[in-house]
Amino acid sequence: MMILDPHAPMSVSMKDARRWRQQEEEVPARMLKYRHLVNRSDRAIGSLERGLEERGMDASNTVFALVNDHGEGLRIPVHHGMGHGNLTLSTTVSMPWVMHGVGVAQGQRVGGVASQVDVMPTLLGLAGLEAPTLTGQDWTPQARGAMAATTRDVAFVDTWFQQANRFAGYSVERSCHYDGRGAEDLPAQGRRLPQTTCYDQILDPYQMEPLGHEDESLLGRMHEWRAERLSEYEAFEHKEDVQVDVDLMEQLSALGYVDEGEI
Repeated sequence: MMILDPHAPMSVSMKDARRWRQQEEEVPARMLKYRHLVNRSDRAIGSLERGLEERGMDASNTVFALVNDHGEGLRIPVHHGMGHGNLTLSTTVSMPWVMHGVGVAQGQRVGGVASQVDVMPTLLGLAGLEAPTLTGQDWTPQARGAMAATTRDVAFVDTWFQQANRFAGYSVERSCHYDGRGAEDLPAQGRRLPQTTCYDQILDPYQMEPLGHEDESLLGRMHEWRAERLSEYEAFEHKEDVQVDVDLMEQLSALGYVDEGEI
């Protein structure tokens, strides 16, 4: 099941806006709106769980997993941009992964690095099913409490959203980000960040200040990974340009999926 909120356009009633403003006066309005949508989604998920329990699907026989497909840039900090899809910084690619239910250890907090591609193998593992050949890793021992951290050393991410061409690698210690656009592809205002930026994920998890040097090892692995993905794309036969009608274009625009200029 996919829940659309929190997502643009962020619609919040005046009553709720006033209530949140009274609680946290120093928080920017866009953050308050986003928190309201998160809170509204949380209540909806609670209602879903209660409905499932009434139908016999509870923690004794069901694994309940909550993950996101992306975060949201709120210009906090400013260089993280607004929206999602264009950048690979933590505000838009960090992934909450919460599970409970049969076979899942209570209170277990798993350290290390994980990726969205690990979700399916892990759910299959918890169900006692043999996973097909997948690119992800099975963290069933970690979910059951047998291990405290994942063994994945790096997770990769890339985006071709709108005019973007960026990719990144995340390890426990570092993250590096690369803008693959050439000078001829850049908008008039140029890059918001340098072509290559690396951050200390331990001392600077919110990626406020790029390091003064590059992590050559991580960057090398990133470029190898991207080259493999491009090769897979070129080998994929089922590619076609799809034309959308006016109604669908308006819906996509309302959700922020139409390019209205570089962020």
